[in-house]
Amino acid sequence: MGMKRSLADAAERVLGARIVNPSRIALLFEEQHLKRFFAHFDIDCVFDVGANVGQYATALRDRVGFRGQIISFEPNPATAAKLRARSASDPGWHVEELALDAVAGQTEFNVMASDQFSSLLRPDNSSIAIFSQSNKVEKTLTVSTSTVALEMSKFRKKFGFERPFLKMDTQGHDLAVAKGAGDCMAQFVGLQSEMSIKTIYEGSPDYEEKYLRTYAEAAGSVIVGAFDGDQLVGAATALPLRHEPEDLTLTFAEHGYSVREVFYFGESVLKRPSSSANVKSPGTFRHLENSHALYIIAQRASIRESR
Repeated sequence: MGMKRSLADAAERVLGARIVNPSRIALLFEEQHLKRFFAHFDIDCVFDVGANVGQYATALRDRVGFRGQIISFEPNPATAAKLRARSASDPGWHVEELALDAVAGQTEFNVMASDQFSSLLRPDNSSIAIFSQSNKVEKTLTVSTSTVALEMSKFRKKFGFERPFLKMDTQGHDLAVAKGAGDCMAQFVGLQSEMSIKTIYEGSPDYEEKYLRTYAEAAGSVIVGAFDGDQLVGAATALPLRHEPEDLTLTFAEHGYSVREVFYFGESVLKRPSSSANVKSPGTFRHLENSHALYIIAQRASIRESR
């Protein structure tokens, strides 16, 4: 932990307020939501699929206050080594050097110029040129794959958890991970999936074309706009899951979720202002093309328990 963060933590304890770097404002909402969600649904284990060097798990410990088991999956050997070093002092944080997929076996993994873009899929920069240097293949590795179903069975026997949470951030491959869960998908109390709004990988679902049309036409949907004067600088969306396309809802229905009883929180994005914009807090907004959708799904039956 850096000196600035240590001083900020001390000041937070005295002031009873949160001190946040403007560039991390967008992450603050995620952390606060997860803190409430984990406490309300009594989460006792997290499957951290696509862990990279452990940013998500570290946030769970330091900012969400989660103290249960964390199982991080990272297929890139070099990145997994950094992840193991980072988790070494935490007995409840476990690292598996694996890619989770629809099936178990072996496959090719693309290591990109920026390791956070590394994926089982090849890059497609035709829609977003700003990622062309970061999202390009530097080398390809053969990695071992497993499935959520297999890993769930193994670790449930080992740790005996009852209310697991599934987080997926596999750079365009989350749907295949979900398919590999099989019937055990319904055993997760909640899940979180991070997906780019614009296609940046070959073969990844193309959400952008149909996305807003679905929300505009669906009964019970929510579309919220954030304005700076007359300029639209952000948006958030949500709707009953039954209004989503069948290729999405069918996956959840096959794994035990009642499509008619789930309210689906889509995206929350904020646009970064230009350098010439008259904004007092530069860096507060995230560029729409570099934003991701956060999906938290809970079974309505679990929500009803608290009523």
